[in-house]
Amino acid sequence: MGTATKVEKFPVIKVKTSLGKPSMKTSFKVKGATLDEVRDNLAKFDHWGEYTCPLGTKWKTAGKQKNATEVSLTTKPEIAMPVWSNYSKASKDDKAAWDAMYAKLLKHEKNHHALALEAIAIFIKEIDDKNSAIDAVNKKIDKETDPKKQEKLRDDFDAMTESVLKARLKTLGEDLQKVQDDYDTKSDHGKKEGVKL
Repeated sequence: MGTATKVEKFPVIKVKTSLGKPSMKTSFKVKGATLDEVRDNLAKFDHWGEYTCPLGTKWKTAGKQKNATEVSLTTKPEIAMPVWSNYSKASKDDKAAWDAMYAKLLKHEKNHHALALEAIAIFIKEIDDKNSAIDAVNKKIDKETDPKKQEKLRDDFDAMTESVLKARLKTLGEDLQKVQDDYDTKSDHGKKEGVKL
């Protein structure tokens, strides 16, 4: 009497994240002794601040089917903001106007970061949902005694293989860019949110 071959079950996918807070850097220096001169110099640029969020991804797989067992997401976001070279010599009113613009621009760039985190959270939720489905199909496989039916359960399951994960990570990168582009279009790079001088 032989023993039945054990059907390979699906591994649960572990998610690791290192989602840093944005570091600050200077996008460019703006010259001008007065607010009018600064305004004229800023007008040469399409947008005054910039948010970037490069996404690093790694993954591990197991089994003959190369099912995903782990995915790691790493971000190193940056916010680039303009610097007014003559700020220290400016009048109190001009400084106040610059500070008000700067605060609104910084809020706009931080909103970009929040949108990036939301897109990543959607991906993590998808993995959580996939893990629930994996748990359910593994339980069905455990309960099934007929090896052919076990194989059918396994074959019918939409597994998170390496190729499926790679494709989804590619679209995650596209999703991250799309939410940023859509936000900039909607807000006109912050102008509709009061980013003006």
